[in-house]
Amino acid sequence: MAALCPRCKHIVLRVRYQPKQRKLRDLMLTRGPDAPTKLGFGGSRGSSKSRFGRDFSLETALSIEGILVYVVARNLGNLEDNYIKKYRVERPDIMEHFRASPRPELNL
Repeated sequence: MAALCPRCKHIVLRVRYQPKQRKLRDLMLTRGPDAPTKLGFGGSRGSSKSRFGRDFSLETALSIEGILVYVVARNLGNLEDNYIKKYRVERPDIMEHFRASPRPELNL
């Protein structure tokens, strides 16, 4: 759930990660030469990988001032179905702050 802080007017995001998602989040925040570089691969369907991606990208965007977060998918249909449409359902209270780019074009 997200809300505006009445004092500073910043968006306050409340995210509850599952235990494996918390582990993945901790690994993604790891810094240094020994930090893992490939995370979150595999797993069964419906195991909240996409939900974690949505929540983590939103958490990152709201916690690091000035950062732009790009969500990239193998194909545009997956991006729209797994991110954009679901943001509208899961986080309607912050949609006024969300902007999805129009469909990209390839001109040769």
